[in-house]
Amino acid sequence: MTLFVFDLPEAKLPPGAAELRRRVREFIDEERAAGTVLGRPAAWLHTRDAEFSRRLAQRGWIGMWLPPEYGGNGDGWLKRYVVLEELVVAGAPVAAHWLADRQSGPSILKHGNEEQRRRYLPAIAAGRCFFSIGMSEKDAGSDLAAVQTRAERTEDGWRITGTKMWTGGAHVNDYAIVLARTDPDAEDRHQGLSQFIVDLKAPGVHTKPIRFLTGEHRFNEFHMDGVQGGPDMLLGEEGKGWQQVTAELAFERSGPERVLATTPLLVALVGELSRGPVSPEQQRRLGRLVARLVALRHMSLGVAAILESGGSTEVQAALVKDLGTRFQGELVNTARELLPVAPRADATIGSFAEVLSCAIRYSPTYTLGGGANEILRGVVIKGMEKARAGAGRAPWDADLLPRVADVATRAALVRDAGYHGAPGPFAETLLVAHPLLAEIGMAVPAGPVAVAIDTDARLNVRFAHPHAVVVSGTLPDVGWAVAVQQILVVTRGPHGPVALLLDRAQCVLHEGTNLAGEPRDGVVLLDVQVAAERIHPLTERMVEQARAGAALAKACLIAGAAQRCVELTVAHTATRHQFGRPLSRFQAVRQEEAQLIGEVAVVSSAVACAVNAMAAGRDADFVIGCAKAQASASVAEITRIAHQLHGAVGFTELSPLHQSTLRLWAWREEDGAEHAWAGAVGRRVLAAGARDFWQLITATTEDD
Repeated sequence: MTLFVFDLPEAKLPPGAAELRRRVREFIDEERAAGTVLGRPAAWLHTRDAEFSRRLAQRGWIGMWLPPEYGGNGDGWLKRYVVLEELVVAGAPVAAHWLADRQSGPSILKHGNEEQRRRYLPAIAAGRCFFSIGMSEKDAGSDLAAVQTRAERTEDGWRITGTKMWTGGAHVNDYAIVLARTDPDAEDRHQGLSQFIVDLKAPGVHTKPIRFLTGEHRFNEFHMDGVQGGPDMLLGEEGKGWQQVTAELAFERSGPERVLATTPLLVALVGELSRGPVSPEQQRRLGRLVARLVALRHMSLGVAAILESGGSTEVQAALVKDLGTRFQGELVNTARELLPVAPRADATIGSFAEVLSCAIRYSPTYTLGGGANEILRGVVIKGMEKARAGAGRAPWDADLLPRVADVATRAALVRDAGYHGAPGPFAETLLVAHPLLAEIGMAVPAGPVAVAIDTDARLNVRFAHPHAVVVSGTLPDVGWAVAVQQILVVTRGPHGPVALLLDRAQCVLHEGTNLAGEPRDGVVLLDVQVAAERIHPLTERMVEQARAGAALAKACLIAGAAQRCVELTVAHTATRHQFGRPLSRFQAVRQEEAQLIGEVAVVSSAVACAVNAMAAGRDADFVIGCAKAQASASVAEITRIAHQLHGAVGFTELSPLHQSTLRLWAWREEDGAEHAWAGAVGRRVLAAGARDFWQLITATTEDD
């Protein structure tokens, strides 16, 4: 079975996560009532309240990843994620401790000596020690290897000289972890770098405010004029600063704030829309936002799962940060367009106008912090190239169909079918026919089964006698009817929904095809008699599950074909030469490739989230709707980039690309196009309202 190289592990939240989330929400409600939580976007960056941080620490919610001997409770990264996302979505004032908890502490735990761990980590966990990041300089932003700050050995330890820029909280925090050059003669500029823990109150440290466009003082020029320190000033190994800072950046780029920082605006938007009449277009656009949010949150949780297992997340974190921060900007723009309310900083706190003004003013920061997105796409491409070097491919195996039991394996096989363009109704068989027939106790036929869900009640079903019914009518666009022996029909009988298992020979077929040339046949039933053993009553719930299963089947097919587009495109740009070098060496091409990889990763995550929900026995209809809405919506961008980078050859039969893109264009319309499913998602969100919206989202990955 085929998996996309950027697929993330399932983030199974540990026991007690739901109870932890409940307690965090109760705490936030209390703080909101006290006026400390104001529901502002990006509060993790710009809203500082040291006392609030200490109250979190008293509950054990700072340094949760730390072992008990260093002041933590060993809860790990996934439980920490639960706490963090609740705080981010609430717009809580967490800026004081955020950096220490997110990256400084983990760096000290991993690279620090025992004295450093015992000195700093318990204080971080207690909310008494706050850190800044000393990486960027005037001429070394995303290009950190260009740093000029110098660290020189002295008889007593180290002396550091240089200036850091954009140093958040340096004027109020306790320490900064500073990247400095310890070997100016190193041939490779990535070598000869080391990290140091600098006391921000030490002699020789000076800060100069760099104010935000809002007028707030958060960033600083941070000057070190011969700052002295002992040997324990060095963090980790001398000369290994580049490797250490790269690992630290993975923590910085992968947290829930990179996806959810503008969610307070989305909550405010839902609240406003749920109060009045809403147009179908508003429902659809809201649904598209929420569908993408669900997929991106699932990706971010997957990164936390890798951290939980001790794995490296450099590439995955870069991908999530790029996708998540671009989504935050998209959310701001869409919210403005959906509600014609002028943003006002002086509006009532918590009103849509006030929250919108806050989100707009901070929007330039979303794609810049933690490394500009354009730079991060280079990390993503390198990760793809490395993954391709060792990738193998198993052929499609249709013989697996009768042996598959669990939903995760069935979904993976459907993705494989989409990747290979396997001819036949394998998706419908695995995710609709087999599960439904097994549930109602009807015999599962050997071989593939075509499926028709008669949502428009086109068939007339009437009793012929007590042991049979007669069926008349026409079912349009039944996939692969011409290629199978059995057709499963879900329709309405005289007393409610029924399943009918028909022999193809009983039907008259009007053969047709979809955009990709796959059979989509008209099935005409002329007083067809169906015996009792091939009829079974259904509940309305079963009908909805069949419809959702069909949508999930198409989403899985789209995920597989989209992956094929990535692999064909990356292979083409690596081997196609122009101007004396491969296309993949041009920065413009690499940027587009990274965005293609990202869009396919979003589809893959949306599908995985839905499959996991179904496998866990949750109410999966909402998340399946999100998956189909997102998968169909992503087709336009995936096919655009793939064809653009292939050039003229991709538009011809000389390239296999068209075999995948034609299917993508066809499948996005089938079993509900994105506008239909996005509208359904939007209606579900509006029914939940602002109060229960976030509960609806978190329920996609856990049993709340």
